[in-house]
Amino acid sequence: MGYYTASREVQYAGKERERNISNGLAKLDLTMQWLLVGYGHAYWQSVLWTIVLTLLGAWIAGFDTVANQMNLFERLLFSFDRFVPILRLSEDNYKNDRSRLATTSTFIRFWDLS
Repeated sequence: MGYYTASREVQYAGKERERNISNGLAKLDLTMQWLLVGYGHAYWQSVLWTIVLTLLGAWIAGFDTVANQMNLFERLLFSFDRFVPILRLSEDNYKNDRSRLATTSTFIRFWDLS
């Protein structure tokens, strides 16, 4: 029923045109929408960004003295746990002795605009 594919193409083309003629914050906003989730038409991109930022967080956590004692899998879980604020995989990730890691993951979460 209807023209689903055609309507998506028209919506996408409209957003592209809007992005091309806009300036300032509107252009930045539309560019981030395009980059992160393809104007809402490519949700797989948000999954890709989650994976990339989780890997980046695990890599950055490896430079911390506390996280250096963790293996790669534990650092990945830690990074994912801190990146996705709804989940709480381990209460240990929220203790004060890892405050530097909390700051790092907060910085990484800042970039999750999707």
